[in-house]
Amino acid sequence: MDDLISRQGAIDTLDCINGAEEVLRSIPSAQPTIEPRAKGHWIDGFKRQWCSNCRYPGFKSWSFCPNCGADMREVNNG
Repeated sequence: MDDLISRQGAIDTLDCINGAEEVLRSIPSAQPTIEPRAKGHWIDGFKRQWCSNCRYPGFKSWSFCPNCGADMREVNNG
């Protein structure tokens, strides 16, 4: 996975290298896609609970599903 860095910070750091600023400014900026976190709840089953989002087995004490990352702190209203 690529690291997101500050372009200006890199330019300031590499200021002593001739042409570094032009090279860094020519690189297209990353436009990260931030997806909203899924919400879910644990569904009671026989000896287990299941994620309502992906049906991964888990435990009610977990705040997030380890499989899909759903936020399990949502209250199940029925």
